[in-house]
Amino acid sequence: MKTVTWTDEKIDVLAEKVEVIDTKVDGLEVKVDALDVRVGGLEKKVDAGFARLEARIDLEAVRTDERFKAVGERFDEVDRQFKVVDERFDKVENRFERMEEKFAALNRTLLQIAYGLVGTSIAGIVVLIGTALTLIVTR
Repeated sequence: MKTVTWTDEKIDVLAEKVEVIDTKVDGLEVKVDALDVRVGGLEKKVDAGFARLEARIDLEAVRTDERFKAVGERFDEVDRQFKVVDERFDKVENRFERMEEKFAALNRTLLQIAYGLVGTSIAGIVVLIGTALTLIVTR
């Protein structure tokens, strides 16, 4: 190993180099501090942005829940209306069944009347023929 002799001149040169390095380090420290401030500001902005985003998401979730609730209520109302319509159709169907029964009874009655009229007509015709024969024979 080589032995270095330290002279005042070498020490002064090294001292100047150390001062330059210290100045550069101080400049870098200032830049790092400025970056820390910027990063801190950015972090605050990002945090504020996320907070706003979360608030909007929460608000939209509430709105979506309200919309689904409103849609559910509308479906419930439609279901109630269909039940009312079904009840009305049941009433109409019952009325038709009663009307069919009445028509069947009326038809039976009309057939009985028709059979009665036919029977009465035949009897009337027989009486008329008998009367005519009686008149012919007696003349």
